[in-house]
Amino acid sequence: MKIKLYGLALTAIISSASFCQDKKEIAALEKKYTAFTGHKKFFENDNWVMCKFSIVYKLSTAMTSKSMDKNKEVGAKVKSSSGAYAILDGITDKDLQNITDRVAENFIKRMKEEAGVNISTWSSFKDSENTKKIKESAEPDKEIYSVSQGLSYAMTYDETPYYNRIVVLVPGGKKLAKELNKNVMEFNLYIDFAEMVATSSADVSITNRDSKYTYFSWSESADQKMKPGVRLIPNLGSESLGEMGKNLGVTKIGGHTDLGHMFYMGLPADLVSEKEFIETIEPVEGDIPEILKNKRNNKMEYVKTFRVKTTPEKYGDAVVDATNMYLNDYIKIYNNNKNK
Repeated sequence: MKIKLYGLALTAIISSASFCQDKKEIAALEKKYTAFTGHKKFFENDNWVMCKFSIVYKLSTAMTSKSMDKNKEVGAKVKSSSGAYAILDGITDKDLQNITDRVAENFIKRMKEEAGVNISTWSSFKDSENTKKIKESAEPDKEIYSVSQGLSYAMTYDETPYYNRIVVLVPGGKKLAKELNKNVMEFNLYIDFAEMVATSSADVSITNRDSKYTYFSWSESADQKMKPGVRLIPNLGSESLGEMGKNLGVTKIGGHTDLGHMFYMGLPADLVSEKEFIETIEPVEGDIPEILKNKRNNKMEYVKTFRVKTTPEKYGDAVVDATNMYLNDYIKIYNNNKNK
């Protein structure tokens, strides 16, 4: 009898330790993704409607750096500016749509199989009484041009409206959730294909003095590198201060009930796929390509531009892989909150 009791006690200890470990893991994940749960009631409804499903694909990406040093004593000033740019080749609008459909269908399938959630897509409820505000929020053009980053495209699934702004609740979402008796949700991702690294330095130094002269040296340097890798990123990543107020969209999955009870998960740092997607990388000769040419970028003194060629299959696999990394943790956090 004692042996059985000891066995039960040991099992209880192991279970308790495992529970504590899981609790710590979930807490760490919620902190990592700034996940927010408004109320237990959100998890009582396993039926959702997809009011927004968009993926913004960066077709060009960039980083710039500027340095300046001066010395009034010798009347010298040195400047250095560096720009690292990359262009993605080998992908058409049709390819981007196919990849978006893959990601959406994978999300819907995984939520059903792993979380017990049924998701209805836009075409099944777009003519509902309370979708007017969602439609009015839609952007007329899904092409996004950034002064610092160049061109991106916002692709949607099942023709959901695309809007590039941060909203706390789905436009008209409370009424729509009540009308359909389902939670409303938004899904929005940003995808980049490389991390650009531009560095610059400038220096003016006094090297010696005598009774007549002050001697000095000056130097400037710059370097540009690219770290390729399909990555899920927090936002468009514009370096232009004038654009930061406009490019408000962020990577997130969020939803709420008819009473505003929420569940939200963002992304504060990149998630990078390890899948190989590059066919070739070629330097771009001459001027900055048209896709990146503007007054701001043309001021860069030292520039390197890389042309990254891929295939729809390889690029698509890497995008799905990066988004699955995000979904793995999303489903884990969702299930934990649902089962509390």
